[in-house]
Formats: sequence, structure tokens, C-alpha cells
Amino acid sequence: MLKQIEKLLDKISFYGAYGGVISLVLMCMIMGYEMIARKFFGRPTGFADEIAAYLLVVLFFLGVWFTFNQRGHISVKVLLSRLSSPTQRKLEIFTDAVSMVFLIVITREGFLLFRESYKYDSKSMSILETLLFLPQVFVVVGLFLFLACFSSI
Repeated sequence: MLKQIEKLLDKISFYGAYGGVISLVLMCMIMGYEMIARKFFGRPTGFADEIAAYLLVVLFFLGVWFTFNQRGHISVKVLLSRLSSPTQRKLEIFTDAVSMVFLIVITREGFLLFRESYKYDSKSMSILETLLFLPQVFVVVGLFLFLACFSSI
């Protein structure tokens, strides 16, 4: 059962990475369009920055758990390498526990923010008036899946 869950998380994280790549490509296209419109036609779009920021959120929160699954995050072991093996293990357990608590709290708070934005129909204060729960859903889903991947190590 645990192996099936891990396989499912691996598959989901793989598709999340594709979603992150797609958001990066869209972000580059939108910013490229904005630069051309501003430079050659003197008519900036007025919405490209906002959409690029939302796509950056998608990229980050879909990519963070894929990167974690692939063991791609940077870790500096300068201090750890100077400690004995049992002390290293204790310190790793402690930092994993603190990280888990942090992830649980931030996932919960992200969900509460999403729920409030959805409940009150919160919109961005821009010409697009984007419903804020739309980008926030990626924060919640990304954090939840990151928490699921983190807890499976």
C-alpha cells in the first residue's frame, strides 16, 4: 500500500513538473510579448506582470515537490560532516521534525487564506481583477503534495 502511494506521488510530481515547465514557457511568452508591445508599439499591456507573477507561483509550487522528490534541493553539510554519525542522524531527525511542523502550519494557513479568498470572492486590485483563490489553489495543492512527499521519506 505504501509503495503504491509513493508511486502515485512520483507520478503526480512528474506531471507537476510538466505544469511548472508549461507555466515557465507561458511566463516567458507573456513577458516577451510585453517587451515587444512596449518597445515597438509604445503600448504596454498592463497585465503581463500580474499574470507572470501568478505563473511564477504555479512554477514554484508545482516544482518544489518534484525537486524534493528528485533530491534536487541544495543541502550544505559543512556542520554535519564534522559531527559523529549518531549525532548527524539525531540532528537530521530534529530538522526533519521542525520542517514537518513548519510545512503543516504553512499548508494549513495557505488553505485558510484560499478558503477566505474563495468565500469572499476576493479579487486582485488590478485591471484584471483576478479572483485570488485561483493562484492560491496552486499554493495549497503544491504545499499539500510537498507535505505528502516529505512525510513519505
